Amino acid sequence: MKKIYVLIGIACLLSFSCKEKKQTLGDRKEDTVKLEERYATEETLDTIIPHAGIKFKESRRADPQHPPVVIDLQTEAEKNELDVNRFYTKAGYVKLKHPLAEKGIGFLGNARFEYSYEGGGMSSGRGFNSSVFLSGDKIVAGDSFFGYHCYDRQGNYSYTIVAKRDLPRYDRNNNRVFITWNAATDQIYSFSMLEDNCLTVKLMDGQALFHFHNIALRKNYLTRPA
Repeated sequence: MKKIYVLIGIACLLSFSCKEKKQTLGDRKEDTVKLEERYATEETLDTIIPHAGIKFKESRRADPQHPPVVIDLQTEAEKNELDVNRFYTKAGYVKLKHPLAEKGIGFLGNARFEYSYEGGGMSSGRGFNSSVFLSGDKIVAGDSFFGYHCYDRQGNYSYTIVAKRDLPRYDRNNNRVFITWNAATDQIYSFSMLEDNCLTVKLMDGQALFHFHNIALRKNYLTRPA
């Protein structure tokens, strides 16, 4: 008898649920009409037509008061000597002696450089120049090949801020730098300066490091991975 009661109960539940979920075709049409009425008064982004705006008639005529200038890029410009009097009424010159001058090394100007790699191959370039920075009573000069060095305003050498562990070979007669690159090569990637603070990015034993240096304190005050 219990089994019969259970079956009768399940049948009743199914009949009630079917009656509640049953929807006629007329009900569906009514729902569709309600949705159409709802969205008929709403604007969507793809139906908004932008305003035409203001249109001006274009004019490609040249202004007679400001005619176009023709620039000749093929003809080499005339070479003139630099006349400092055009820019300054007074100029002072400071001669800087490179701290490695006894080894035949000096500051570079329009130099050539050549990289040789451990696994084979090479690359080269030209037009490399040393940089000069001014800050208060200090002068900083140098490059990524032979380091950056600090001087006073009279040109007296003070100390070296950063330098490579292994110096490249320099051919003074041909103004050419030769670098052999391998996994242990240390390299100065970049050097920048703001007032008394210098930032150097240097590669040491395969790891790139930021070195923050103060020329007034004459020391690095922070080093962190790049």
